[in-house]
Amino acid sequence: MQNQKNVRTFISVDLPEELKISISKKIRDLSIIKKSLFDRNCKLVAPLNYHLTIAFLGNTTKEELSLLSEDFRNNLKKRKLIECKTNGLGVFPNPRFARILFLNIESKELKELAQQIREILHSYGFKLDHEFKSHITVARFRKKISILNLEELSTDLLNAEFNVDSFYLMQSILTPAGPLYSKLDKFDIN
Repeated sequence: MQNQKNVRTFISVDLPEELKISISKKIRDLSIIKKSLFDRNCKLVAPLNYHLTIAFLGNTTKEELSLLSEDFRNNLKKRKLIECKTNGLGVFPNPRFARILFLNIESKELKELAQQIREILHSYGFKLDHEFKSHITVARFRKKISILNLEELSTDLLNAEFNVDSFYLMQSILTPAGPLYSKLDKFDIN
């Protein structure tokens, strides 16, 4: 059982609503065309839950959250808007044993911001289990499947550009119906 004083948290970038709608429509269209891939083994992520994770923190105390918030506000380098663009689909952990289908996001500036945030997290002793990979999770597979022809899936998926001007400290509550996310704090980057 989770300690009542701990909160399951992550740091993420929210997406513009119009982008969430576009992604959802394209993934739904793709799921109709590729029925064998998007069977009962596949659960599409609800558009409301689309986000770009910078780091998953796990169970975090309220004191740690307060210190992190203060550190982010005082020590992150201010920068101009970050320009991002979508770039095809990918899978985790690999195409032979896919568990997650995601939309790639390209942005050198976003990687730099993520690196700076992750350095602050490391200074607090957070052990981040994955290297930062800029993406939006769009589907999860209950059982591992093989998706060797990702290029075929990505054709005409979505070529979109969007700007990032802030990131969030998020809470995640796991429920049988899926995760519930709420914003705990917002950090402007410019």
